[in-house]
Amino acid sequence: CMSPNTHFLQIMASGKEITKPHHRASTRVMRRGEPVFLCFCGMTNFHRFKLGFDRTFWIGEIQDDRQAEIYEVALSSQKAALAALRPGVTAESVHSAYAEVIQDAGFDYPFRCGRATGYSFLERPQLVFGDKTVLRPGMVLAVDGSVSLAGVFRAQVGDSFIVTEDGYEQITAHPNALSDVVL
Repeated sequence: CMSPNTHFLQIMASGKEITKPHHRASTRVMRRGEPVFLCFCGMTNFHRFKLGFDRTFWIGEIQDDRQAEIYEVALSSQKAALAALRPGVTAESVHSAYAEVIQDAGFDYPFRCGRATGYSFLERPQLVFGDKTVLRPGMVLAVDGSVSLAGVFRAQVGDSFIVTEDGYEQITAHPNALSDVVL
């Protein structure tokens, strides 16, 4: 068990480690054109509350067109989840919208598209099949779009949102277009 007050637990994965769920940075040298996954869920804070924020980035350029296509599916899956995100719907229904995009593109989907955050970076409800929690205004959720090819590549776009009376408000506003994630 980990304290919800533990800080600086960033996740950084590249190369053959990019699909590992909670990989830590290493001393491996990254190369131009290589994708790198960064998750700042343990570091991103707003008035001491944890937020979800993660991205797949590329160093200098994207050398594999298939990776760019997969990133677009991940981005579309997040957009589908956000189209479903509003008060009165279940956590499961947000996940269903996300999963449909990924499955329609021919991929398996990860176990969840997001989760609540607060004092910890992992709280309830979970945006996953089976979670019947009805979303209410004021809930803070990390909503991801994610596609993984086991041991090969991971595209992920994750941001935090507050459920409002009529939809949501984005808290983390880092650009997520493909052109914005090539550094």
